Amino acid sequence: MKKIMDLIMHIIQGFCMALADSVPGVSGGTIAFLLGFYDNFINSLGNLIKGKKDASKEEKLKDRKNAIIFLFKLGLGWIIGFTSAVLVLTSVFETQIYNVSSLFIGFIIFAIPIVIMEEKKILKGNLKHLFFVLIGIAVVVAITLLNPMSGEGTSVDLTKINFGLAIYIFIVGMVAISAMILPGISGSTLLLIFGLYMPIISGIKELELIKKVKEIINVSPQETAIAQNLTVKENLEFIAGIYGASKEEQKAKAQKMIEDFNLEEFQNQRAKTLSGGWQRRLSIAMALISEPKILFLDEPTLGLDVLARRELWNVISSLKGKITIILTTHYLEEAESLSDRIAVMAQGKLKALGTAAELIEKTGAKNFEDAFVSLCTDTTTGGNHNEN
Repeated sequence: MKKIMDLIMHIIQGFCMALADSVPGVSGGTIAFLLGFYDNFINSLGNLIKGKKDASKEEKLKDRKNAIIFLFKLGLGWIIGFTSAVLVLTSVFETQIYNVSSLFIGFIIFAIPIVIMEEKKILKGNLKHLFFVLIGIAVVVAITLLNPMSGEGTSVDLTKINFGLAIYIFIVGMVAISAMILPGISGSTLLLIFGLYMPIISGIKELELIKKVKEIINVSPQETAIAQNLTVKENLEFIAGIYGASKEEQKAKAQKMIEDFNLEEFQNQRAKTLSGGWQRRLSIAMALISEPKILFLDEPTLGLDVLARRELWNVISSLKGKITIILTTHYLEEAESLSDRIAVMAQGKLKALGTAAELIEKTGAKNFEDAFVSLCTDTTTGGNHNEN
């Protein structure tokens, strides 16, 4: 029971440190100091890196083991706290920027007396340490003056990274990480001062969004993406495993795709023995095994004969209404037959978007092919469209 309580306590301590580190104000080190575990935290870091000077080899191993356990529990809470804080902070910043800014100013004002109190204890009777305080002030001033993006607002644009900006981010990062551990103002406060706080917070949030986007999309590329020496069933089970399915789930998902795409006859054949049409069918089945909400099909019938193409059209048509399909093709009859809406592109520009009937009506053409030619050769269209 005591071990469980210790685990919960250390996770909560790490969580509190992360909350402090993620917002401008006091550092996680300050929170550790106020909650009474700062010495344990610092000693654990020391034992992990080099151990006590006079300790025996056995004692160092024991201390290192205890340090790893303590820091792991603390780190677990820190990760939970920081992730939660980032997800909330980014959303709040977008809608309540002035209120949050005022709150951060309050945090910083609250942090000042704590920093002064800590520095007083250090400097009392040791005025030589004042030299390092002055060095710290000089470093902050120098970094601010050397900001390669100075004069362009309070937030660094990370999309314009050059060598100077990369060095600047590296130096600020080192200073901010040090501030996270030491009692005083937080690393986030320094990031805010140097214009890196919101770009970093937003970047972390975007990573989460990218992960979520990847979970709902999949692609069947123009080049058939199958393992030629694996059987049809093995290909499907393999790709299901890549998306995290257990052994049982892999078999179940593979069997479902085999039945949905009428692959029963070929399930134990090596993929390289299949015709081009059946290989494309298998490739689409593999793309669907992750159960995406959006499927990209890149030239799905390229190189297939007429019969194989028509069979694949039937497969694609059977998916309509179940998921969103974005299909790229050079075959006009394919676009007209399969698509609910058609986007016509020429020279990298979107020329028109609508149903086949709407595009024919728009150009006054007799059929979709004539409409397509008209849209692609008309230099007046697409002037206000974005490039893709």
